[in-house]
Amino acid sequence: MKPHLFFSVLLLFFSLISCNTSKKLTIVSKIGNPMVETDSFALLSYNLEENNLNLKISYLGGCKTHQFEFVGSQAISKSLPPVRYVKLIHSSNGDSCKRKQTMNLTIDLRPVAYKQDENSEIYLECELWKERLLYKNLK
Repeated sequence: MKPHLFFSVLLLFFSLISCNTSKKLTIVSKIGNPMVETDSFALLSYNLEENNLNLKISYLGGCKTHQFEFVGSQAISKSLPPVRYVKLIHSSNGDSCKRKQTMNLTIDLRPVAYKQDENSEIYLECELWKERLLYKNLK
């Protein structure tokens, strides 16, 4: 095999392996058990925009469909505003591929609000971010 052809094939191979795929997904949060095990992922950024929490995450995969859930604990603190523990649960469905995937998640937070009343406030506590996130239900 000629050297330039070999290096061209090698370059193509590495570009395919390091391919970064970006996807978008909208999910609705729910009350449930946030103590469920999760497959690994990294939080790249997050921001709260009205009733939606926008997360940008990355994980390894690319051969199978990954699933995500955002679960809030049924138990809340008795403080004002109260505090609810929440967790993003990632299921890789046994995907053994190693391509870096990037996902933009939009999470509807209304189901984990303190009350379904407009302007009810609750702190969301999650291991993904350092400080509690104050969420105000905007109906």
